[in-house]
Amino acid sequence: MTDTVKILEEKKFKALSMYLREDGIMNTVFEDNILITIEDVSGALNWVESLGGQKYLNLFEGGYNTDFDPFVREYASSSEENNYTIADAIITSTLSLNMVAKFYVQYNKPHMPTKVFKSRDEAIQWLLSFK
Repeated sequence: MTDTVKILEEKKFKALSMYLREDGIMNTVFEDNILITIEDVSGALNWVESLGGQKYLNLFEGGYNTDFDPFVREYASSSEENNYTIADAIITSTLSLNMVAKFYVQYNKPHMPTKVFKSRDEAIQWLLSFK
């Protein structure tokens, strides 16, 4: 699968960048060597709401040595956060991020379909199956 989808909107934050793709996927790319806090998540959600508050297929790409505050993991799995979510695909590029993502899915038990991938193409294919 070749990923040549047009970007409709984009926004850069301190800890992450977000790209709304024309296929309905909201691609979030986390910076390297950073702890993601609730303030980071709040800013991102405010931007998503400003786009019209619709639901998206979320593609999360972790950076090298990215970590998430425990409160962020709890909040992200809650029903409140899911106002803008159809499904979440998490791409992991390192063993440590893979462990954090799998722990999140197993321990926090997100209320929306959530799956961890090593392949970006497989993650996108899985997300598009929810359209």
